Amino acid sequence: MQRKKRRREKLNNSDINGKDINWYESQNPGLGSEFVRAVNVCLSGIGRNPLAYQVVHKQVRGTFIRKFPYIIIYLFDQDTVFVLACFHAKRDPKQWLYQFEKRMGQMGRGLALLNPYE
Repeated sequence: MQRKKRRREKLNNSDINGKDINWYESQNPGLGSEFVRAVNVCLSGIGRNPLAYQVVHKQVRGTFIRKFPYIIIYLFDQDTVFVLACFHAKRDPKQWLYQFEKRMGQMGRGLALLNPYE
């Protein structure tokens, strides 16, 4: 059986920035690199099985990054994973919704991917 190839939109620089990485690195040398690896592992898991993670809002799914208090929020549509946001778990949850609406507008899709019957 051939695996279906999935596309993934890359994270914005504003989602995980050098400040986050540098902060972890300042706490313990090598921790910043571990943080980047943990994000990449999480994204790989999402890419392999995007429907495995919890629905957090309508068709939007999310998962925590292992060992770090960050959440990746994404939308899966057919064969594409759209990473909407990656943010610290202590941030206001309304922020990811704002980020979602902003990203959907940038993609020219509006909120059309949401179930119109809900």
